[in-house]
Order: sequence, then C-alpha cells, then structure tokens
Amino acid sequence: MLPGDSLDILELGTDKINTICNVDQYSLPSGGNYNYLAVQKKDSEKALVARLPEVAAKVGEMRHQKNYIVALTEISSLRHPIDLFFDKVMVMVDDERIRANRLALLQTLLQEFSTIADFSEIVTENKSS
Repeated sequence: MLPGDSLDILELGTDKINTICNVDQYSLPSGGNYNYLAVQKKDSEKALVARLPEVAAKVGEMRHQKNYIVALTEISSLRHPIDLFFDKVMVMVDDERIRANRLALLQTLLQEFSTIADFSEIVTENKSS
C-alpha cells in the first residue's frame, strides 16, 4: 500500500493541475505540437519532463497488467519533481510558447495518470470527505 502522504501529494498535485488547466483563459490549440524539451527554462521543469516518459511507460505497462499498486507507486515517484515544479515554475507566463508548453505538460500529466485513479476523489487518513 502507498503511504497516506504519497496519496496526499498526488491529490494535491492533481488539484493544482486541474485548477491551472481549468482556469486557463489561454486554452491550448488542438493538435498542437508541444516540445517540452525545446522551451524548458527552469531546472525543476527539466527534472519533471525528464522523468515523465519513463514513469508514463512503466505506469502504462502496469495498467496493462492490472497491477495498479505498482502503477500508483510509480506515479508517486513524481512527488518530488511535481513539488519542485509548483514551487519554482510559473506556468502562466507572458511568453505564449512557454506557457503553452507548460500547460501541455500539465495536461499530459493528467491524461497519463488519471487512467489509474481520480486522485481528487481519494480520501486519506488526514482528510475527511
């Protein structure tokens, strides 16, 4: 089982991502070609982008095998990179290309990992419904 603090951070990260993506008045053009590597500016952004393909591949494999605990464990390994991203990176910057890529990164996180669980609906010991 995952410790409660890992689930808490997954929920918190998901809430932040949903909030940013839902209030975005600068919606992403559909079919956009976003190159996370080309426009990264911050080390914490680079760290998250570097981990994403590896974790997404492992989660996809575990989802296919219906091994959801291992998939959740893999997702929780992004706790530190997600924390750093939200502490150090401003998503809604004036530069449209950087903003679009950061929003696309957040949307990719949601799309990749919300197939395992809706983290906003998880209740842990520290949280009551």
